[in-house]
Amino acid sequence: GIKDNKIKELLQRVPVKMGHAVIHHQDVWHGSGPNKSQHHRRALVAHYLRGDIRFRSDNREKSPGSGPWGSSSYIYGRYKKYGSNDVDESFFPIVFAQPNSEENRTGWIDVYTERHNGNKGDR
Repeated sequence: GIKDNKIKELLQRVPVKMGHAVIHHQDVWHGSGPNKSQHHRRALVAHYLRGDIRFRSDNREKSPGSGPWGSSSYIYGRYKKYGSNDVDESFFPIVFAQPNSEENRTGWIDVYTERHNGNKGDR
């Protein structure tokens, strides 16, 4: 448990009913208590990143034994292309791009949605 009373005062519980969702910024400290039921707890996670995001090229966060991606990127580091700082669109597709920007929406998204929606629709 959390022993610091100042932190306890700042915490807010957000009960989530079965079948509901919580959306929050990645910097929001979040978690859940132990699952005391007899049922499995399921989670679906979606990460939205800016289209121009890149892996860091410096080693500011690298610590011994943390791998080539640094200590804070243990989740994302496994998706880093070898020898590149680009984010792999097969794992992190660009779902929206501003008109006339240098970034383009990932092409396979339109192919997928057209195939499953049966129409071309607006993009």
